Order: sequence, then C-alpha cells, then structure tokens
Amino acid sequence: MTKKKEQEDLGVFSSEEERDMYRAISVIKTPLEAYIFFRDLCTPSELSAMQERWTIARILDAEPELSYPKVRERTGASMATIGRVARYLRKEYFRGYETIINRLKSMPSLKEIDKSLS
Repeated sequence: MTKKKEQEDLGVFSSEEERDMYRAISVIKTPLEAYIFFRDLCTPSELSAMQERWTIARILDAEPELSYPKVRERTGASMATIGRVARYLRKEYFRGYETIINRLKSMPSLKEIDKSLS
C-alpha cells in the first residue's frame, strides 16, 4: 500500500491502531485462522454477539420480508439487535453486511468444492 493510500485510509479510522487492527483482520486467509484470531481477540460474549448479528443478517438477506418477531423466534435476539442489523444491512452507508454476504454468495459452496474433488 502506498503512503498516500495509507493516509487516505486513516481518514476512515479513528486511529492508526484501529486501522492496524482491521489490516490484521484483512490478512486472515482461512476460516480456521479467523477462528483462532478472534478467539484470542474477543471474549466469548463478544463472539456470541457477533455471531448473533451475522446470523440475523443472513436470515434477513435470504428472507427480506420476514418480520422481526419471526427473526426473534429463530434467533432469540432482541428486537433492538434485529432492528440495528436490518438498518445496517439495508440503509446505512457502509453496507458491510451486504458486501460480505454478496461476496460469499459468489463463492462456491463447500459442498460444490467437495463434489468437484470426488
């Protein structure tokens, strides 16, 4: 990364330390590496909260018309958490959930990979 690009990126982050943390996350190459890194970085409660939000995002992406009470029934999440995830999935500027969900959709599934190897 060029020095100019690093300076531009820093404008998004609140500090160099924050940018450095996201840079570390961006070099993770496998789900196992991610698991190991996040187990070191986060408490079990933090991981649980992130997993819950990710599950909600996947459900709402797959079934956009699903009511919040139905999502709550499936996940046990609070209405506030469901609403926050829905807002960030559909309305907020960054569109992080949407970006990653779409990227995952374009990747072959593990079943497809296993099938091609047999």
